Amino acid sequence: MGLYVSHAITAQVGEPAVPLDDSYIHFNYARSFARFQPLIYSPGAAPTTGATSLGWVLTLALGWLVGLHELKLIYLAWALGWLCCGLLAWETARVTRGVLRPTIGLCAGLLVFTFSPHTWFSASGMEVLPLAWLLMRTARLCAEAWEQRSAVGYVRAMLVTSFCAAITRPEGVLAAGMCCVTLFFVGGGFSRRYTALALIGPAIPPALNWLTTGQALSATAQAKLLSTSPYATRASTWDAQLGNLKLFFRTLLNGEVWADGMIPTGVWWLPCVGLIALTLVGGRRRARTALILCVAAGALIPTAYWTFLVNRLRYIWPFAAAWLIGLAALAELCAQLLERVLRHTRASSVPGWLGIGLTVSSGYFLAAEWPTTLKDLITSCAAIHDQQVSLARWARQELPEDAAIGVNDAGAIAYLSGHPTVDLVGLTTRGEASYWRAGPGPRFEHYEKTRVLPPYLILYPSWLDIDAITGEELTRRSVWGASILGAPEMVALETRYDLLGSGEAPPSPGKLIDALDVCDLESEAEHDYQLFYAHEGTNKVRVHGVQADGARTYRSLEEFNLKLTPGGVLWMRGGADWPLTLKVKVDGKQVGELELEGLEWEESWLRLPPDLDAGVHRIRLERVSEVWFASMHFWALE
Repeated sequence: MGLYVSHAITAQVGEPAVPLDDSYIHFNYARSFARFQPLIYSPGAAPTTGATSLGWVLTLALGWLVGLHELKLIYLAWALGWLCCGLLAWETARVTRGVLRPTIGLCAGLLVFTFSPHTWFSASGMEVLPLAWLLMRTARLCAEAWEQRSAVGYVRAMLVTSFCAAITRPEGVLAAGMCCVTLFFVGGGFSRRYTALALIGPAIPPALNWLTTGQALSATAQAKLLSTSPYATRASTWDAQLGNLKLFFRTLLNGEVWADGMIPTGVWWLPCVGLIALTLVGGRRRARTALILCVAAGALIPTAYWTFLVNRLRYIWPFAAAWLIGLAALAELCAQLLERVLRHTRASSVPGWLGIGLTVSSGYFLAAEWPTTLKDLITSCAAIHDQQVSLARWARQELPEDAAIGVNDAGAIAYLSGHPTVDLVGLTTRGEASYWRAGPGPRFEHYEKTRVLPPYLILYPSWLDIDAITGEELTRRSVWGASILGAPEMVALETRYDLLGSGEAPPSPGKLIDALDVCDLESEAEHDYQLFYAHEGTNKVRVHGVQADGARTYRSLEEFNLKLTPGGVLWMRGGADWPLTLKVKVDGKQVGELELEGLEWEESWLRLPPDLDAGVHRIRLERVSEVWFASMHFWALE
C-alpha cells in the first residue's frame, strides 16, 4: 500500500511531496539537529520551542546525517509512516487477545488498513502513525503486565515505549501515565522502583525548551491551546471546550465537514456503541479493556486545542485504532448473543462467522472512503508543492542573499528557500504567538514597537489582515480547489514600514502625561484596560491618510486607568457607526461627554475638572445610545 500511494504521489507531483506544510517544520528541525544546532529553526536565530515532536525530529535527523537532504528526506518519512502503520495493525490485533476471539481480533487489526486517515497520514511526513503505534504498544505491554500481576520481563519494554511516545507528541503523556500506573500497582518489589522513570519522557521536551530558551511551554502550546488565548477566561475556555466536544461527537464522528471523505456519514453513534460493547465483552480482562478505553479517550485531548480541526484532524487520529477495536467488539457482542440463542443446537460455528462477517463489513464501509481520501491526499501534496515549495524555490533564486522573510506557514519556505524566516504565527519564532492570536490590531502594535518585520513577506494576506504593512507585490502562487491550503493564493510582498508608529502622537500640542494605546497588549495591561467581550475578531488596523492605528471595534463600554492632571485634556481617537455621545466618568463621577460624529476615524477631546487630583484615575466611558463604537488611542495632556 505504501509503494502504491507513494508512486501515485510522485507520478502526480513529479517528485516526493507531503500534504502538510507542518511536515517541513519537522524536516527543518531535523536538519538543525543533524547540524548540531538543536532547536535553531532559522539561521542565526536563537533556539525556539516549536519542535513539538522531538522523537520524530531526532529520527528524521538520522536520515539527514546519512545524506537524505531536502526532499529526499520525504522517502524516510514515508517509509517510517508505513512501517508504523503495519506495526499499529499488529499491535491492535495483539491487544485484543482475551477480549475478542482470535479471528475477530485479527480482523480488528486489519481495520487499521481500511481506515483511510491512516493512509493519509502514513504518507504525510508527520508523527501521527508512530505515535499511534507507540500508544497501542504501551497499552498491550501494560495489559499483559496486569494480567500476570507482575511487571517482571516488561519493565524495559514499557519504559522505552512510553518514553518514545512521550517525546513524540505531548499527547504521548498518556502512554507514560499508563506505564506509571501499571508499574506502581503491579510492578512489585524491585520493578516498582522504576515507576518514577516513566515520568522522565514527558519532562524531556519542556526541560530541553527551558535549558535552551528559558521557557518550558512550547510556542505551539501558546499558539494552539484554548487556555493560552489573550482573551481566555475560565468561562470562555470551558464554553469553547464544550463546543469542541460537541463538534467531536456530533460532527466529526458523523463524517461531516472536516471529517467528510474520511469517516462514513450518518453513523456517529456506532463508534460510541462499540466502546460500550467493549466493556461488555471484556469479561475478566478488565485491565486490558480499561487500557484500550484509555487510548480511545485520548482522542478527546485535542478538543482542548484552539486548532484541533486543522490539518485534516491530525491530532485525533493517533487514537483511532482503539475506536476501531470498539467496532470489532460490537461484532463480538453480536456473536456472543447469537451463541446464547444457538447454544442447544449444532450450529456452533455460526456465531464466529457472524462476528467475522460484521467486522469485515465494517472494514468494507470504512474502505469505501479510501478512493476519496487518496484523491485528497494527492491533491493536497500537489497543492503544498505548487504553493509553498514553489515560493520557497522562487525566494532562493530571486531574493537577496540572507534577506529575511516573514511567513505564516513556516515549513517549506524555511526548509527550502535558504533564507532566514520570521514566523509571524509564532510556532517557530519566539515571542510571536500571543500577538498572532490576539488579532490584527495587537499584531500591528507589536510590529510598531519591536521592528520584528523583515523586508519581505510570503504569506496569505487574508490571514495577516494588515494592509498597512504590505507593500509592492513581487509574485504569487494561485492554487484553487485544494482545501488543505490556508487560502487559494499565497503572495510574496515587500514590507511597508512608513505607517508603523504613525498613530502614536497626540492630536494636539501640550505636555503628554499618559497614553493608552488600545490593542497594544503591554499598554493595555499597564493601564488595566478591560477587554470585556473583545476577541481576536473584533479588532482591526485602521488607516487614515498617512496614519494607521490598531482599533478595538464593537465596543459598548470602556474602562481603564490613566494618569491625569487638574484642568488637563483627555483626547480619544476612535470611531462610531453613527453619531454617538459617550459619558465620561472619572472614579465613578461624571466629568463630561465625548462626541463622536459617526466616522471610522475621528478624534474628540474633553477638558477635565480643575479640582481633579493629579495622579492615576479610573476612567469609564458609557454610551448613551445603542451604537457600536471603536477605540484606538487615549491621551492625557497637561
